[in-house]
Amino acid sequence: MNDLEGEGGKAEFSSAIQAAVPMGAQTDFLSARTREISAIEARGTIWRQFLGGSFDDQPETYRLASPLAHLDNADPPCWFISGETDDPSTRADAFRRRLNELGIESGLTIIEDAPHPFLGKQIWFDEMLNAADAFFQSTLKSPIHLKSENE
Repeated sequence: MNDLEGEGGKAEFSSAIQAAVPMGAQTDFLSARTREISAIEARGTIWRQFLGGSFDDQPETYRLASPLAHLDNADPPCWFISGETDDPSTRADAFRRRLNELGIESGLTIIEDAPHPFLGKQIWFDEMLNAADAFFQSTLKSPIHLKSENE
């Protein structure tokens, strides 16, 4: 949107999100796992704080906040990174399938032996950085991401 471009020094590039690398991401707030965990007193505090209650208390809020519920063909390519010992829900299987159905590039790197907070160990941090860099290099250097004269 031109109204949001500002007067920065890189006018030849769009400021729209052109690629994303979610890490340890939850993308389906309507999943059975989210519903279950949001209701568990000892585990679901973050969900209840973020969305104003459990899934059962606030189903419409969970739907509105769920990234999976809002995908369309205008979304950018996404490369997910997850620790091997993290919950499989952080691998965004349904989200990646939907991106692929829309013809949008997506992929996944699973960092061997890594937990959810994998950025705290140098070897895992380096692997994340290498995966993200390779994705951004291949995605953002494409001519399609350069701002056209008509934007």
